[in-house]
Amino acid sequence: MANSSTEPIYVDDLDSMLSYTGVWFTSTSSYNFQNSSHGTNTAGSSVRFEFKGSQISVYGSVDPSSQSACIRPPISTYVLDNMPMATFFAPTTESQLNNSLFYESPALVDGHHTLVITSASQNSLFWFDYIKYTPSGMC
Repeated sequence: MANSSTEPIYVDDLDSMLSYTGVWFTSTSSYNFQNSSHGTNTAGSSVRFEFKGSQISVYGSVDPSSQSACIRPPISTYVLDNMPMATFFAPTTESQLNNSLFYESPALVDGHHTLVITSASQNSLFWFDYIKYTPSGMC
């Protein structure tokens, strides 16, 4: 996957470079990148992605939440290499939020990295859509 330019690379949720563990399902919608997303409502379900680059970000969708119906926004965690874990608390919303930025790394040393995304909420739908990263200039 060498790329001499610094144009970002987009990785769809259905890409074979992603490794899913736990309970996941797929959904199709024209609002999603390449019309698909992966969802889970099981805490501990995760997706792993290895890449060579200098920056990475994760995007997804947030379903409407309701205090009266006990539908809470999802919580997800992000572990990049051996850095401290980052946590994303999705906002409470009355309407669907698509193409939402869940995580963005700081500038990284250009090289090989591993990102693990984990759903931290039980019974709250976590929708993962795609990853965008800046590829490595290394061979």
